[in-house]
Amino acid sequence: MIMQVDNPVHLWISELFQVSRDGLMENIIKAYKRIYQQDYMQAIASDLKECPTHLKVETFTNDKTLVSGVDLYCVLKLMIENWDRLFQGTKLRKIPDRDYAQRLKDMRNAWAHQRPISHQDALSAAQAAHYLLNKLPDSDRYVQKIGQIAQSIMEHEQKAEAEPQIQNPPPIRAVSLQPDIRPESPDEMPDFQIMNSDGQTERMEALAQAEEFYIQVIQNDSQTRCERVSLQEGRFVIGRGTHSHIQIGDPRVSRAHLLLMPNGNDGLKIIDLRSANGTQLENEILKPNQPTHWTTGASVMIGSTWLILRQGQM
Repeated sequence: MIMQVDNPVHLWISELFQVSRDGLMENIIKAYKRIYQQDYMQAIASDLKECPTHLKVETFTNDKTLVSGVDLYCVLKLMIENWDRLFQGTKLRKIPDRDYAQRLKDMRNAWAHQRPISHQDALSAAQAAHYLLNKLPDSDRYVQKIGQIAQSIMEHEQKAEAEPQIQNPPPIRAVSLQPDIRPESPDEMPDFQIMNSDGQTERMEALAQAEEFYIQVIQNDSQTRCERVSLQEGRFVIGRGTHSHIQIGDPRVSRAHLLLMPNGNDGLKIIDLRSANGTQLENEILKPNQPTHWTTGASVMIGSTWLILRQGQM
């Protein structure tokens, strides 16, 4: 597919998807060879029959044409639908791994439909591709190339931010949840408020049994820790800042990224505090300032960190 390139971000993300396709497909071919041996091309063609591609077995004259002839969408579709079978024995075994593939697939679809791609969208896609390829063998050259693409995107973003721009001020929002409008100080914490169902501003109420909840924090290095949740103070903040109740040492996490609220005994309400890089609850990207139910066992992604809500004894 030939895309209309109107800015460098589209050019870089197009290159990113090509590099991702080549690296991921090479490893998929290796997996199919291991499982199906000499019949691996027929097996791939069979699994691609539901994919929007017109390639046939006879088209796959060798592995090189197979790699270049399959779109990234089809590569990711093969990965996601056959995950356990293809990646047995690799490092792609944990719960969050498959979600990185889904994130990359969603971004590829947005790009294919020519939706606007921001710097942060492109960096998110680069992060997902880097994460996946970095866990697959013999992918160093692809990982290095993705790193170069991500660096180009970041440099372009910094240049764009440095240039003066004349624009109308954004409209004032009805709900004010902006933790980054003033610097942190040792003695104060942003005062979070939220609108209730009647449109009135109210403070959070304490949750009597909040001590039953805790959050499992999983970071990119696979290190896991558990943090207890207590809303007795009337607020509970997760972020990178020193005043956060759960502090996350992740550069892509905002100083005050998430706010938790009581929501009964089967979970909590979670609110994205207009974070720079957003929040994903399972497969849903949260809208800023809007409370969403976070059930126990569900996973949340902020930056490159996963949070899983648990209930009971730690």
